[in-house]
Amino acid sequence: HRRQTGRAAELHRAAIDAYREVGQHAALPEVYNAYVFSLNRLGRYGEALRALQEWQAHAPPVGPGIAHIDNGWGVVLTNLGRVDEARQHL
Repeated sequence: HRRQTGRAAELHRAAIDAYREVGQHAALPEVYNAYVFSLNRLGRYGEALRALQEWQAHAPPVGPGIAHIDNGWGVVLTNLGRVDEARQHL
């Protein structure tokens, strides 16, 4: 996985700032997903994992957000080289 640079990195940072401005707990699953995706693309894996933990703690046990959460776990853990853990989510 290659980290984003240049204009793409700027856009990911802007997305992260916008997410934090809006407020994490009010976010829709798609917004959480974009937030985690941006952290991941910038190589901010620790923050991405913490965001996934928080997201999962506040998400309903069933619904559209669950697939986004599992995908996020899988992608971030894979990028950290934790493939066996990632497989549990993909």
